[in-house]
Amino acid sequence: MDFWVSAESDVTKGNRQFTALLDSVRTHMRRRIAESGLAGSGWTFYYVPILMSEERASRYPARTRCYSKKKVMNCCPQLDHRRYVEGADAIREAVLYEGLLQDGAVLLRRAGFSEDLQSEFEGIVRGRLEALLRDRE
Repeated sequence: MDFWVSAESDVTKGNRQFTALLDSVRTHMRRRIAESGLAGSGWTFYYVPILMSEERASRYPARTRCYSKKKVMNCCPQLDHRRYVEGADAIREAVLYEGLLQDGAVLLRRAGFSEDLQSEFEGIVRGRLEALLRDRE
């Protein structure tokens, strides 16, 4: 599985940090997917989280979709803007993984991945999310 990351965001404060966090998610997920049973699936997974202020969120709805014929999954959840903006570094990264966990698992199910591979994907994301939140305590 190829894993790509982009974003739609109106975050201006800490924009470089946002880019760095997206790079971190991409690096972690690519490495872990390459080590997993998901590696040879032939699918492409695009993670494009949407992080918009309340004023703009209605113009940027979540739009997670699975295109089975093309073997493409677009994971585009709308993230908690306030929690991201007000959170510490670990919380900001956790917000990105929460969106991936929320919609990513649904996409793998829609794409017809086995329950074992769905669980493996969820385990990768949940493991990182738990580590971030544990380090926060």
